[in-house]
Amino acid sequence: MAELHADREALSKLTIADLKLHLRDYGLPSGGNKTDLIDRLYDAIRQGHKKHSPKPERRSARLQGKEPVDASKQQFRGFLQNLLIIILLAVLYCVAFYFVFTKVSDVPAADRQKLYNAALDLGNERLTKWQRVMNLKLAAEQFATTHPLWVVSLMTGAYIFFQTFAVLTLWIPGTTTAITVVAGALFGWWPALALCCVLSTVGPMCAYGLFYFVGRPVALYLGSGKIEKFKKHVHEVRDGHMMAVMFGRVLPVFPNFLVSMAAPIVGIGILPFTLGTFIGLIPNNMMWVTVGLSLKNLDPSAGLKLPASQMVLLCVIAMCVPLPYLIRRQYETKTGLFKKKKRHGGAVAPTKGGTAEPEAEE
Repeated sequence: MAELHADREALSKLTIADLKLHLRDYGLPSGGNKTDLIDRLYDAIRQGHKKHSPKPERRSARLQGKEPVDASKQQFRGFLQNLLIIILLAVLYCVAFYFVFTKVSDVPAADRQKLYNAALDLGNERLTKWQRVMNLKLAAEQFATTHPLWVVSLMTGAYIFFQTFAVLTLWIPGTTTAITVVAGALFGWWPALALCCVLSTVGPMCAYGLFYFVGRPVALYLGSGKIEKFKKHVHEVRDGHMMAVMFGRVLPVFPNFLVSMAAPIVGIGILPFTLGTFIGLIPNNMMWVTVGLSLKNLDPSAGLKLPASQMVLLCVIAMCVPLPYLIRRQYETKTGLFKKKKRHGGAVAPTKGGTAEPEAEE
């Protein structure tokens, strides 16, 4: 292996894998980004640290690509460790939620059991989504007349759980949608819409924090390809990270849980993520709250038969969903502000202000 010198420029030309191998030879930790690795290796060389590798020829073979480094086992180990942490956090959340709902509250046990059974039916695959929603709606209506605060608390706790730990609850589809529909049936248009807009923002924020701190190895192991597609989508939307998140929520291209999972990994900040999520999910919340309003006077045995006025409103909402994207495309066509720059020789000439401008055409 070639001798390294205390030259930052030379060290910066090494790959991350090479830097980690050199750091392990010096007996130093190999975690962090490339800048951290270069700084750590530069300090070790400058201070004259001695290498601890007993077989330098083995390291040299690895650096030259002759011996493959088994990174899959290390990746799988990190996936399992972080998945266990997520499962532990989910269990602690459920225990705390159960303790608050059963031990602290003064709600009678019989009333709690009825609502609890209806909530369990959300995961009953033998029932249709319509039957699950109606069962929860009827139980919640009876409960809400005497315990309105605890109905809101139950919806809040369940919504945040299913949004935060979506990686564990993907096998239970339609849970947050069912909660939004029931909120519309119980509280009316504006209160339900306000509640669901807050919940649909707080839940993804919790998921963002989960994958920012402990869930990154799990996300990369389960969906690295989809995360790369989302990263490409973020780079293609040149209006900023907030618009990228908003279009990801509005347009049915990426699942909501994937946006929450991938956002901290691709470098989207919490503020644009929050604003983009809040704005992008308003049409979805409006649609399902409207469906919930139509459930108030429906016969559970008659099925879902919406009045003509409700059908018209749902159609209008559905047609408004792609409007932000169409408006943006029309704005690009007319102004040309966000069109791709023409490159000459693979380069774009920067202006004095620091922004890239295309060179003048001949």
